[in-house]
Amino acid sequence: MDKYFAQRESKELVDHLQEFDADWNNLITPQENGIGAVWSRNINIYYNNIIYGDSGTSLGFDGDQGELVKMIVPQARSLNTQFLSLTTKQKLHFEPQALSTEALALSDNRVASALCDKVVFEQQMDEKSYRLAELASLFGSAYYFVKWDMSRGKDVGYDSEQGKTVYTGSPRVSVHSPLDLAFDYTIENFQDQDWVRIRYLANRWDLIAEFPDLEEGVRRLPKAMQESDQVFYWQMKMNDDMVWVYEFLHRTTAALPLGRHTVYCDSNTVFHDDDNAYRDDSGAFIPITEMKPEPIAGTGFGYPIFCNLIPLQEMLDHNFSAIASNNNAYAVKSILNPTGNDINVKHIQNLKFINYKPMNVQGGGRPEILDLNSQNSELYNFNQTIIQNMQQIYAINSAIRGEPGAGITSGTAIATLSANAIEFAQNFTKAYVSANERIMYYAILCYRNFAKYPDIVAVTGPNDSQMAKEFVGSDLQTISRVRCSIANPLMATAAGKLEIANNLLQTGQINPKKYFKILEGAPIESLFDKEINEQSYIQEENDELRKEDGEEVFAFAEDDHPVHIQEHKSLLDNIAVRKNQALSQKIRDHIGEHYDLAKNTDALLYQMIKTGQIPEAILAQNMQMQMMQQQQQMMGPPPMPMGPEGGPPQGPPPEGAGLPPPGAMAPPNLGPPAGVAEPQQPLPAIENQNLGGLAPPPPTGV
Repeated sequence: MDKYFAQRESKELVDHLQEFDADWNNLITPQENGIGAVWSRNINIYYNNIIYGDSGTSLGFDGDQGELVKMIVPQARSLNTQFLSLTTKQKLHFEPQALSTEALALSDNRVASALCDKVVFEQQMDEKSYRLAELASLFGSAYYFVKWDMSRGKDVGYDSEQGKTVYTGSPRVSVHSPLDLAFDYTIENFQDQDWVRIRYLANRWDLIAEFPDLEEGVRRLPKAMQESDQVFYWQMKMNDDMVWVYEFLHRTTAALPLGRHTVYCDSNTVFHDDDNAYRDDSGAFIPITEMKPEPIAGTGFGYPIFCNLIPLQEMLDHNFSAIASNNNAYAVKSILNPTGNDINVKHIQNLKFINYKPMNVQGGGRPEILDLNSQNSELYNFNQTIIQNMQQIYAINSAIRGEPGAGITSGTAIATLSANAIEFAQNFTKAYVSANERIMYYAILCYRNFAKYPDIVAVTGPNDSQMAKEFVGSDLQTISRVRCSIANPLMATAAGKLEIANNLLQTGQINPKKYFKILEGAPIESLFDKEINEQSYIQEENDELRKEDGEEVFAFAEDDHPVHIQEHKSLLDNIAVRKNQALSQKIRDHIGEHYDLAKNTDALLYQMIKTGQIPEAILAQNMQMQMMQQQQQMMGPPPMPMGPEGGPPQGPPPEGAGLPPPGAMAPPNLGPPAGVAEPQQPLPAIENQNLGGLAPPPPTGV
């Protein structure tokens, strides 16, 4: 070996990779044992009910005369899908994170967040993430691959030199099993792999249209019949149009500082061979991420959790098949009919007669039932034991299946049972979340590397408002990672949501209307729409307050002043902001507006805003006033006061005349009108006001 294989010329590189593929296929091909045999067994048991399809029956028959019934009861598959649903039922939501909190980084963050939403929608990531988790449960590992597709996106013009339309491009995400990859399987951590070869199907005529100079070689390519993939030996053969396309991706290393990216079908059809253009701050990376919940020590493979159920599933199928075979053969009762008793088959309908000559019985005998269908009760009990063990292995209890046991009626008990299953799923969930975070970060890096033309994205503002924002890839330079927000799976279960709603209702934090929304299936977040909207607006205010030339923001009497003050005060927890006297005073002035309104706003109005209800004491007082008014109306108007000579009274009105009766509500103090701030007085002795310990600004020149 005179040179690292990844440094060789294109044809030599592809020849080497094809030799490696031959060895790789021998490794994963099902034999009597080995990882390939495990994958083949898992797949065939998982899809057993459809592999051997029959239009007449779902049962199978074996034996010399078809007397043995093969009955498949897919309990393992059902438990696996319930487990996957528990892990993946939350809709994916991604939160990009920037390296700084400056205004530019915040703008990048919003664009990146909008792009994450776009990728989730366009690439159907919720459906693909379920498929990823499903493959990981069957193979032990599964993979996302994101590539930049220049044939998608918005039309930006026509390239006369290349003779084709130019598009902005967009990322394309695909899901793969280990059958589609090749790598150094002696390396346990996938992120330590220097190179990976991945494959996918493509239409040969699309390849000819895109690479007309390689038409002859593409026409000679064999069709993708998956001859090497005997794991799916039952799969239908594909037509002549589909061929395998391979991509070799090498990251930045000492031997290949720029990495390498080669796309080919064979050594005669190399479509692309250049430096790896998928780059982050550390250099070229491989845009493939792995979901591997349980690594197999010393190898690059994972442990398929579905393997834990297979012995029990096979025994369950065997027991049910034995019971079904016996019922099929002997379910119709046979009648032992001694000869000579003058009873014939016409006397008893729809039964099978077996005539026999009675021995040592005088005068014949009476007919009797020949019971060949009696079953050992232990066989039925054993089936129940098998099912219980399968549920225990996956921790899928009755509460998760929507069938709580007898006597389990409280939401707390059901929520506790659900939590047990959720804890079992933690390792699986961590791997699931990590894979989704990494692939979305790679998708953002694809935009950063390849989005050269201006494009439009819908950025979300306060109260879920949308506004269009133009961007290019360089606008995403500050994005350092992407977090995937997965809610506690307990909150996604009916029992968990009901328990939370019950607690909030009992403490008076929600009203019955919202409680019934939860019962009707609304997400738990709907309980806090008002709080979420206010937090979004506060964030918008903070964005403007941290800018010296930001738009002016106003405090209203209807605001939740303690929350506003607390969130705005966090802007001052920054040395750079405190040193900037103009900026810090701008923030402090706005906090002062909230403080003044909190002191002066009518308490009744503030309480109604907080609770959404009129206090009972006020309702009782208003009721009493209405009763008094009704009594006065029934008694008639009071006599008019007379002056000394019978005329109208002279002099000023008595004290209290024209004022509202005692207990009447004064109009609330709503503060300044919208868009107009009251003249702000300096905050004297601000250290004596309850502003979280803010000190007064230093004197000018100090």
